[in-house]
Amino acid sequence: TDIAETERLWTPMAKVWFDGPHDPSLAVLHFDVSRGQYWDGPSGSFRQGVNIVRAMIEGDEALLGTSGPVSTA
Repeated sequence: TDIAETERLWTPMAKVWFDGPHDPSLAVLHFDVSRGQYWDGPSGSFRQGVNIVRAMIEGDEALLGTSGPVSTA
């Protein structure tokens, strides 16, 4: 709830979700990441749904997308 930090990071696009940098519902989270994982699947909700069903039927997890480690160094 650091006001100076929310003001520094504020963008007009955030107005869609918050009333401004002083909105009491707004908080800034800071993470120190030492490792990560990505997942990239097919675009679009319909395509994702089709591929989930196909993966269940065919037993092919590759239809769900790709994943792997993310380097944070």
